[in-house]
Amino acid sequence: TLFPIMSTYADVLITSETRQNREELQNTSLLHILNHVLTSRTRVQRHNKRVRELEKAHKKLKATRTTGDKSTSLPPNANPPTTTHTTDEETTLRELARDQGYTRAKVLILLPTRGVCYTFLRRMLALLRLLPDDNSNPRGDVTGVDQWERFHAEYGPPDWDEANKHLNTTDKDTKDEQRRKKVLKAKGPQWSELFGDDVNDDDEFKMGISVTPNVDLGGGKNKGAKKKEGSNGGVAVKLYSEFYRSDILIASPLGLKMAISGVASQTDEQDEGNANNGNGRQKGDRNPKKSNIDFLSSIDICYIGHSDVLLMQNWDHVRTLFDNPDEVEDVTPPKGQASSGTQSLINHQPTQHNEHTDFSRVRPYFLSGQASRYRQLIMVSSLPDARLTSTFKRHAVNWEGRIRLRASVPSSRSALVNVTVPHVRQVFQHIPCSSLSQQSDSRVNHFLQTVLPPLIRLQQSQTLVYIPCYFDFCTIRNQLTAQRKTAKKSFGTEGVSFACISEYSRPNETTRSRGKFSQGHVNLMLYTGRAHFFYRHRLSGVKHLIFVGLPEHPEFYADGMNMLNVRPPNRGGGGRGDESDNSMYDDEEDSTPASCLALFTKYDAHSLGR
Repeated sequence: TLFPIMSTYADVLITSETRQNREELQNTSLLHILNHVLTSRTRVQRHNKRVRELEKAHKKLKATRTTGDKSTSLPPNANPPTTTHTTDEETTLRELARDQGYTRAKVLILLPTRGVCYTFLRRMLALLRLLPDDNSNPRGDVTGVDQWERFHAEYGPPDWDEANKHLNTTDKDTKDEQRRKKVLKAKGPQWSELFGDDVNDDDEFKMGISVTPNVDLGGGKNKGAKKKEGSNGGVAVKLYSEFYRSDILIASPLGLKMAISGVASQTDEQDEGNANNGNGRQKGDRNPKKSNIDFLSSIDICYIGHSDVLLMQNWDHVRTLFDNPDEVEDVTPPKGQASSGTQSLINHQPTQHNEHTDFSRVRPYFLSGQASRYRQLIMVSSLPDARLTSTFKRHAVNWEGRIRLRASVPSSRSALVNVTVPHVRQVFQHIPCSSLSQQSDSRVNHFLQTVLPPLIRLQQSQTLVYIPCYFDFCTIRNQLTAQRKTAKKSFGTEGVSFACISEYSRPNETTRSRGKFSQGHVNLMLYTGRAHFFYRHRLSGVKHLIFVGLPEHPEFYADGMNMLNVRPPNRGGGGRGDESDNSMYDDEEDSTPASCLALFTKYDAHSLGR
């Protein structure tokens, strides 16, 4: 039922993606995208051929009239030939030939990492019958796919054998390596699919893909030539094509933003180093030639996959693509054109002259600036979120309407079912909040003014504070630091002791903080949601848990709950049952039962439903 919905070209928001139906959803989306691209390219090829035939006929007729060929002389009483039929055919063809946009790119695909892009593109090539529909990863050349070997090397699974060839066989099978693999496996299959050893987790990439139908893919001298009319040719795919000569643009939001702002990346330097005779730009420099956004002016389909992962990276990069181009650095409106407050980077009016644009064949709605009304926006996520809904409502302006598909969460699939720690009191506390913009301040103020003072007064230890928002984390961290300075200056005490783990913490800082917390040297551990998403730390020594806002992903709530009462590993020379290593859990201060407190506002309806 999904393909007929997409075929209407209505904007679609899907928030029911799972590991079980992900392949089916991607195959359906790819089938719709390929159908649009191949149909458009075939239509252009057919019109190109007809235009050449008419031009050839006009030249022949003009040459005949100029030379005054006697063979075409008319009888004395005959009327001169009329060109009404030819003129009508030209007029009809002129209207039908409006089959293009300002640029060739028709589809924009946004994905979070190179590993996800590799899997997504493999499925696309499998649908085109250019790759086998299995898990094999061909390294060499693939018939019909240009630059596949380079793509496999840059986007495919890392070659650990090549990287570790200097190590001995005994070094690879050490206990440390086995323990590392065991720890990575415990992080779960969802984490392994994004950040495991077998995937490329780089989040900065961009690539153009050219798709050419009716191509002879056989061997010999005619390989790559176009088939004759009426024959069933194959499809040729060229990776790493120039943006203005590409049909599909596939990139990460970060990589596309760097391309728009003209910031040179490492891959750009490798591609242009030879052209610049070794005097290429350094990484981070701006390229004035690339500081334009015209390659996004004719997008028909915008597909945003793994939106839940993009939320954890930086959703602002996605929203930038739909913002006014006047607000983006290094992007200015064309000379003589006033700025528009409603125009977005995608489907904007061109800012520079493009030699590939044939204005006689540009569709009328592009010329009138109504391209966004005909653009299809497809967003796929594994969970509903207010930011996704806001972006969809604001920028899904297609004339065909909007469709939202979501799955209800039964009680048997809720996050509470995965909690394995027994006899823990779980309290969900509602916080009054007057507006959506104030919910962050309401949560932080309630924690600092209502929840934190009893913790300090009772000196409650082993308390993990889970903070989904990084800005809330910074506010709470700064407030606790200020309280420590005030207590030391005014009363000569240390104040509340705490440690921090965020997505920006260095490995040695994370190890040091985890050691202090598990050994009871600090009472509070501030832990961000993005740190748990990217690293899935399994913190030991957690006795109490506080959620300053509900987690974005439902499984994170169960992960936090299952950390309660986790004993640190035995140290020293004692055996497995040595009580001296865990004596800190047997004192009177630690005899209080484990607890969990979750703070939420009325705007956390999506999270509560999970």
